[in-house]
Amino acid sequence: MRFRAVLAGCLLAAFLLPAAPAPAQDTTRSHDWSAYDTANRPIRVSGTIRVLDFTGPNAVLRLETEGRVWRIILPDPTTLRLEGLTPTILTEGKPAVAVGFPRLDDGIELRAIRLTVDGEMHEWR
Repeated sequence: MRFRAVLAGCLLAAFLLPAAPAPAQDTTRSHDWSAYDTANRPIRVSGTIRVLDFTGPNAVLRLETEGRVWRIILPDPTTLRLEGLTPTILTEGKPAVAVGFPRLDDGIELRAIRLTVDGEMHEWR
């Protein structure tokens, strides 16, 4: 009898207690395709790798071009590793070419669909 009372109390509490709110999404690192100019053709940016942030949800590469440093949004680190791109390959000072779509509200961010490093082209989407 006591077990039934405890079970009934637990079930009642589960239904009456409000659910915990979902954690807020980190919008500074979430890069939804709707934020990029995919209506036009992708653009090509050539430069030198300056900084690599190889963490999720998206890896970010800083690519220095003539007079400008682009923020290149790459896929998640797992996808990059499957493509053969690791932090030891994407090192500072190497030349790279990124092809992708510029962000609509930011003139220095590019969502890459292709990256060429060491003469090897890597493509995803």
